[in-house]
Amino acid sequence: MSEDLYLCFIPPLVQLIISAHDKKGSQLTREEVESIRDSGTCIALPADSARSLAEERGYKDFNPEKVWDEYLHYLNETT
Repeated sequence: MSEDLYLCFIPPLVQLIISAHDKKGSQLTREEVESIRDSGTCIALPADSARSLAEERGYKDFNPEKVWDEYLHYLNETT
């Protein structure tokens, strides 16, 4: 029996994208957001370890498969 693995970005994907957004001073394009995701460093962890990491961090990371939608949602929540 194999356990499902989850991708965990180090540093968190949300942090990378928001930092790039702040540095640019305007909304990122879909291509920029996906490029940040694609070039980010991540590790694969079992579900329990991934949950523990998220709890220690204190905030939810962007889902890499839905990164564009989650970035847009973040923008709508902060404006």
